[in-house]
Amino acid sequence: MFHNESGENYLKAIFILQNTRGEFRRSDLADYMGYSRPSISNAVDKLMKQGLVNSRDGVLHLTEKGTQASICLLDKYDFLVELLKNCGVDLDTAKREACEIEHSISYDTYVKMKNKLGR
Repeated sequence: MFHNESGENYLKAIFILQNTRGEFRRSDLADYMGYSRPSISNAVDKLMKQGLVNSRDGVLHLTEKGTQASICLLDKYDFLVELLKNCGVDLDTAKREACEIEHSISYDTYVKMKNKLGR
């Protein structure tokens, strides 16, 4: 779906903010992620060029494409957390390692794992 872990993390954060706060700006995203405002601006500009995010009057919004991509990313993460927990991994470790794994496997591999496990 993406070519880098960073883009995926930004997209997930935007989705979460959009669904918890409604309206938010780049500065809110910087505060949420703990990154500098120039880093946020650079990342948001890249997501906008990919057609995943748009901005009206400084307020960020996911496009339909961005929303669908975010849902897929979060679903993959949630699936991996649950899988690791079911294998006996504690929650904090499961969350940390699911975040690492989700960026290492393709969407196709994730779908095959999910189908194999009947989820």
